[in-house]
Amino acid sequence: MHPPVAPPAKPELAEKSEKSEKPEPAAAAEVPETLSRAMIHRGFAAVKGKINDYFSRCRLAAYDARAANALNRAEKDYLDFAAKDLSIHTDEVVGLPLQRIEPRKPLNLDEALNPAWHDRIVAFRQHVLVPLLGAAHQSLHHFVAKAD
Repeated sequence: MHPPVAPPAKPELAEKSEKSEKPEPAAAAEVPETLSRAMIHRGFAAVKGKINDYFSRCRLAAYDARAANALNRAEKDYLDFAAKDLSIHTDEVVGLPLQRIEPRKPLNLDEALNPAWHDRIVAFRQHVLVPLLGAAHQSLHHFVAKAD
């Protein structure tokens, strides 16, 4: 004897399971054709941690204004690495905040950027933000970095 054959699935159930496995067409349409999701991810990943660091520092400075000076680094820190052969790409410069820390300050994406991060932030703006949101975005007012 042969085992019983299961009846075919109802069409509406089959459609639901197919839809849940495929990305929504609207989500794919949100990304301009000239950009791949991988390019956007790489551009975002290159600056995500540092932008999150900047806004975390600004939030802490908003919580307690006394923290702002410490979060910006002391003049002594600058004197220590300025006495050495200086390169924009030394760990000391890379470790500085993206911009001066102030409570509730937006991150300007064009001016007064930490020189070690300038090119990466400008590339992030040009290759990720502008194609997705338009050229009007010259600063970020808040940043939420969700875990990957």
